[in-house]
Amino acid sequence: MLTRVEHDFGRGPAAWLHGGKGEQPLHFAAANGFPVASYQFFLRHFADDFSLLGMENRGAWPHAQPPRGFNWQDHADDLIAFLEHQQTAPVVALGHSIGASVSALAAARRPDLFKALVMYDPATLPGRLLPKFPKLISPWVTRHIGLVKRTRGRRQQWTDHREFIDYHAQKPIYKRFSEQAFVDYANAVLSPVDDGYQLNYLPAWEAHNFSHVDSPWQALKTIKVPTLLLRAEHSYLYPPSVFEFHARRCSPCVDHSVIAGVGHMALQEDDEQVAAITRRWLSEQQLL
Repeated sequence: MLTRVEHDFGRGPAAWLHGGKGEQPLHFAAANGFPVASYQFFLRHFADDFSLLGMENRGAWPHAQPPRGFNWQDHADDLIAFLEHQQTAPVVALGHSIGASVSALAAARRPDLFKALVMYDPATLPGRLLPKFPKLISPWVTRHIGLVKRTRGRRQQWTDHREFIDYHAQKPIYKRFSEQAFVDYANAVLSPVDDGYQLNYLPAWEAHNFSHVDSPWQALKTIKVPTLLLRAEHSYLYPPSVFEFHARRCSPCVDHSVIAGVGHMALQEDDEQVAAITRRWLSEQQLL
């Protein structure tokens, strides 16, 4: 359904995917550690109505180590440059986790490039106060949290796809994935090597993204793009009271709601529900 392209559009050797049968452009931004093709099970819900695009996070670009200090605002610069290069019309943008946050940062700065934005459980700093001051959170500190340490040492070699799926199915964050979400993930993130398969999304980049975290909340206070902000009911990122605290302070352009019965990896757990919520809101915006 999606075809991969590698090309330098002015930000270095980059990669993106495209497909779909429609004319209206829809851009999808993935979670950290997940190539865009990991979400084919979800994007099929939009393939008949939109021209699909998905710029990869730099972790899935032709391999280069993270530049010192590269942060989520720089990822937003990548997205802005990509849309300027690739598109002649504003996009409907969907984003999950870091992809949601980066899309919001870009849309707040360049609303002319975006027609609408849907954010699925956006990644951010925890609590009510830290998101207001992301630059005060030293990467030296975040580099030493458990998640970053585990990601930096992530296993990279696998015998086959089944071994990769069975291993990850035991981990709490993955245990509610649908089988198709697992299959798409393995197909997207593993590349064949002489003695099996290897991750093609660099753990160094995945860890770097976790250790240079930012927040979308300041951008969402002033955003001028119609936006749907969705919290996963069982998200480890947001207690309901914290989500409501931030959501009440968003721009009038921002609607917000909850995806029932799912965790942070909501799309992988219940793509039918998430797609239905998205399509209903897009219809209300007269974009479907």
